[in-house]
Formats: sequence, structure tokens, C-alpha cells
Amino acid sequence: MVQAANLKRQFLDLEHDPYDLIDQPDYHADLVRMRAAVDDWLVRVEDWSEMHEGAMVERFLVDGEVGITSSPVFSIVNKKLSIVTGTAGASLGYRINKGQWFLYTNPVAVNSGDKIETKAIRYG
Repeated sequence: MVQAANLKRQFLDLEHDPYDLIDQPDYHADLVRMRAAVDDWLVRVEDWSEMHEGAMVERFLVDGEVGITSSPVFSIVNKKLSIVTGTAGASLGYRINKGQWFLYTNPVAVNSGDKIETKAIRYG
């Protein structure tokens, strides 16, 4: 198992220089700016990377029980596919004609005769 503390940070400019620039003085200000942006992002998204797995599981429970994700329901109006589920926080997926699965975010154009599959997933 690799511990995060043992991983070496890198700072790369793949378009102009594929080598690590982390120790280059000319890039110090950029490195400081990028580190601050990552730290800010980790606060906004509530980083769970250091959390013990058991604590994560506890956060997914609903009244101390594993929640049930309700099946998605879809409708097609004016050749637009819409998908909903009664489970708060669930992610919705769809695929058309056994193609690639996509994350549903907005109504999707479909054709008459398309075979549509949907799924709802809520981790935890």
C-alpha cells in the first residue's frame, strides 16, 4: 500500500517542458498559486482522502441504515429523454442502443425506436 506522505509532488508544463519544474526558481510563484488553488478546492469539495473508511461509511447511512436507491423513471417528450429518481443525492446514468453509459445532467435528444437504459446510483 502506498502512503500519500511518500508520494512526490510534481509541477509540470507538458506543452513546453515535460520535466519536473518543482525546484525551478522561475516557477516558484506559479507553484505557490497552484498549491493555494488546490488547497482552496479541497476545502470546497470536502476532501475525504484522509478519512478512515469506516467514517466514510457512517456518513452514507440513512438513520443508521444502508439507504435504498429508488429506480429511475424516464419519460420522452418531444424526442427529449428526461430521467428522475426519488432518491436525493443519486446520480443518474443512461445509455442508448447499448452504447456507452453517460451521466445524466439534462434532457437528451433521442430518436424513435432507440432502446434506452437508465440507472440510479447513490453510493453508501
